[in-house]
Amino acid sequence: MSCFEANPEFHLVVGQKSKVVFFHALTSFLFVLFFFVQQTSAASVDLGISSEDITLSAHPLIVGDQVRLYAKVNNFGTEDVTGFVSFFQGSEPIGTSQILTIRAQSLSEEVFVDFIVPSGTFNIRAEIQGTNPPDENPSNDSVMTYLFTPIFDDDHDGVENEKDNCPNISNKDQTDADHDGGGDMCDEDDDNDGMADTIELKTGSDPLVSDTDGDGLKDGDDPNPLKQKENLVPTKQEPQTSATSGIDEKPSSSSKQDVSETTSPSPLPTTSPANVAASEEKTEKKNTESSSSEALHISPRAVFSYTRIAWNTYRFVGQTPVENGARVEWNFGDGVTSNQSEVVHIYQGYGDFIVRMKKIDAKGLVAEDTSTISIPFFTMENRLVKMLVGILVLVLLLVLRIFFRLRRAE
Repeated sequence: MSCFEANPEFHLVVGQKSKVVFFHALTSFLFVLFFFVQQTSAASVDLGISSEDITLSAHPLIVGDQVRLYAKVNNFGTEDVTGFVSFFQGSEPIGTSQILTIRAQSLSEEVFVDFIVPSGTFNIRAEIQGTNPPDENPSNDSVMTYLFTPIFDDDHDGVENEKDNCPNISNKDQTDADHDGGGDMCDEDDDNDGMADTIELKTGSDPLVSDTDGDGLKDGDDPNPLKQKENLVPTKQEPQTSATSGIDEKPSSSSKQDVSETTSPSPLPTTSPANVAASEEKTEKKNTESSSSEALHISPRAVFSYTRIAWNTYRFVGQTPVENGARVEWNFGDGVTSNQSEVVHIYQGYGDFIVRMKKIDAKGLVAEDTSTISIPFFTMENRLVKMLVGILVLVLLLVLRIFFRLRRAE
């Protein structure tokens, strides 16, 4: 028997020390395992975006309108990150957002770009780029939205062009007094009496009633639309007196009554105040729209015309009517197209843009023309130029201040 076996206290001490060492080893192993799992389960730098985070500023979307695209970016990592978002219409670039800075621990920031709504269905792709530090989880950096379907509503009255009885002038109520298919707001003759509304307002006849005086003649065919046609009642023939008798017979009382009935004036009709007010409102709106436009320019072959509304905004109008079965194709030179006969387009850049219009009739005959639109950069309507001028003024004031201080110091 050895001395170790003969000493039970020795076995007790060794057993206790072994348990302590084992406990410390197990604790260290669990700590290392927990740290490893934490590091592998979530990247320390991780920005992410989802399709639900892409929104637009307008609904419904109207072709040709400028809207704003928003994207909300989330930080799922443990570090603060900077970066930006690039937007694409399918594969075509739209623009790049401002630089964003997002704190750690699942906080989010929102960025945006401006966007011209195209014709036809489209979707938006957003991609997080330029992250600093670099994103360690790129799987959630890019996302594609569902398809958007814009509508054609040139006058923004909430009624699509194909259903609008007055597609170029706003008329939400779609009033059509004469039921000719043309809305009152763009109908020059609301009652179809052959006399324009503006003339009827001047003469005093009712622009919404085809026969103001009720005499059976339309106002356009009536030489005096405010006075009924006199219906003469024939009087009884009195016997002629003999030239030798020298006696003139007096007319009978019945004849007097007939004459008085014939010559009695008929009351003049009155014009409805509500109709006059509605017509005056329509005429005033038409005159305001025509007076607000600037000089009219005609394309070289007179296929279309255009008018500058603002620094980077133009109204384009086809010069020939669009018949049934015909179609119109516009290309504004900046990647935006349209199929409407009249379009208001806003350019997002500056420079020269070649506008092309093609009209194809029902027989396949093509009329095509082009014209160059120049959008200047150096104009006070350009916000960037205003900023540059403001910076130059501030620099000039700073230089003058330094100059006067140096003079005082001398």
